[in-house]
Amino acid sequence: MLTPLLLVLFFLIFEFGILFYSWLIMTNAAREGARLAVVLAFDTSSDSEIQERVQKTAQLPRSVDAVPCSGTYDSCIEIGRTTEGLEKLVTVNARYKVYTLTPIVGDIPFIGAINYPGYLEVVGLSTMRWE
Repeated sequence: MLTPLLLVLFFLIFEFGILFYSWLIMTNAAREGARLAVVLAFDTSSDSEIQERVQKTAQLPRSVDAVPCSGTYDSCIEIGRTTEGLEKLVTVNARYKVYTLTPIVGDIPFIGAINYPGYLEVVGLSTMRWE
């Protein structure tokens, strides 16, 4: 009688591990991209180099959408630059859809439809000051 409950618990732990790992990868990739952005220059001419660094760090597929992240995508990278007083900030936002193995995304079973195979979006965000 406990086997179904233990299987559900096992699969949820497995899915959480995959999502947490993906979040760590995307956060590190966004940090690498932001660091490259503040080392290079504050203008938009280096956006392709920043996107390439994020792709290599996160090992994303080459079909990354252009800025901004809108519509259907599996992964995308946004690069923003703001000036607040004397500070110049560079923000890198990397998004990736992690497709789940178990139907944990969607409505409650037997009440609503289950979104299978579903996905959860993992976001890595990093902001650094340009000096």
